[in-house]
Amino acid sequence: MEHGDVTRTTASAAWFKKTGEDLTAVIAAYGQNNKQNGTQHSFLAEATRRAGVNSLFGRLEAHQVETATFTLGPRGDALDRVFAFTLGGVREVLRWRGFEGGIGAGVTFYGVPEPLKSTHGEHPVSFQLFFRLRPPAPMGRMWNMRMSQPMPMFHETPPADPHAGHHMN
Repeated sequence: MEHGDVTRTTASAAWFKKTGEDLTAVIAAYGQNNKQNGTQHSFLAEATRRAGVNSLFGRLEAHQVETATFTLGPRGDALDRVFAFTLGGVREVLRWRGFEGGIGAGVTFYGVPEPLKSTHGEHPVSFQLFFRLRPPAPMGRMWNMRMSQPMPMFHETPPADPHAGHHMN
């Protein structure tokens, strides 16, 4: 448990395009934790391209971590950067009563600071095999939706629904 105040700041941007059954999605996000003993920064960027039943994805992450959390040595409040780069793919194999399933695999390459190399290795790598199952979406998936209209405060009357009468496929 950590004592004291932490002020968290986040920002993200996303782009999405769907053409028929194919799609491309990109997101970038940044976050920071301002603590009494310093500021930690994190960043990620991710992209997915689906064509037919096959999808490819990639993700890059960079985080500042308190190395002392992972080691028993006296490092104090030192911050070090940890990197992760993931590449993978998914093949859709199931569509049944609204359920969608896919078999996927990925590989992640890590960059670790010197203090963690004795416990994590010089060039750590991990592999993932998975089955993804999406439940039915009774109102459709949220493709190409915009969230630019502010939500009303609890004491305000909500605006008329601009999507009333429109149906998503």
